[in-house]
Amino acid sequence: NHIGYLRLARTQAQMALFARSVEIQGEAGLRSRLVRANELRDLVPHINPDGLEGGLFGPDNGFLDPHEMCNFLAGILRAKGGEIRQYRKLLGVERRPGGYRLETSRGPVDADAVVNAGGAWAPQVAALFGQRLHIWPERHEAVVIHLDEPLGYT
Repeated sequence: NHIGYLRLARTQAQMALFARSVEIQGEAGLRSRLVRANELRDLVPHINPDGLEGGLFGPDNGFLDPHEMCNFLAGILRAKGGEIRQYRKLLGVERRPGGYRLETSRGPVDADAVVNAGGAWAPQVAALFGQRLHIWPERHEAVVIHLDEPLGYT
């Protein structure tokens, strides 16, 4: 579902973070741009920009159901002969010829390949493999509304 996004900023510090986000997204080939407070109504005529510095607008973004996506990817993995081991903590990793030995809270597991599906704990999982992930969990709020009639500018 391609619906775009508009993140709002109340401070110049937030706008500075948004400016960096525009740079990073541009390097990845994604379109986004900063919007000043006086331009917000051009995008969302019903918005009250009082107290806002502006926003970050991505016209091409969309959303997906993460649970549905995980199940889809798990189905592909299983169809190709892969196994998913859930409900266990990864305690250690030993690299072996042709694969890995994983020490888990439910005993050892030998694997040809490993997918880091640690979610918010992915950096800790990566560290057990001697890798560093530059990601971190971040909380966002989103409002999704369903209208009987479209607003005419979406």
